[in-house]
Amino acid sequence: MAGNDQLLQLILKKTNGLHDHLANGEWEKAARLESERQALIHTCFSDQTEFNDPRKAMQLIQKIIDLDQQSIEMGVDARSELKDSLGKLQRGGQAVRAYQN
Repeated sequence: MAGNDQLLQLILKKTNGLHDHLANGEWEKAARLESERQALIHTCFSDQTEFNDPRKAMQLIQKIIDLDQQSIEMGVDARSELKDSLGKLQRGGQAVRAYQN
């Protein structure tokens, strides 16, 4: 179906945008775009999915998967950095309290 081919292209476009937002630390924009993207994915693959060019569809799906993996890695790295920053902040607060006592 031409519609699924077009949806897959749109999903890839939104996946690229999601990746860019995450790379720039734009977490709220990324969350909104991910919600839109999930709806498109559900629509594209909800029933018997057919593509005009299955080989090209497979390539696009692989690109989406690769970008998703990179996005996950960025999220894991950001979470680790946030955890480290929070730990430093807590240690600083403990030091201030110890000094005040």
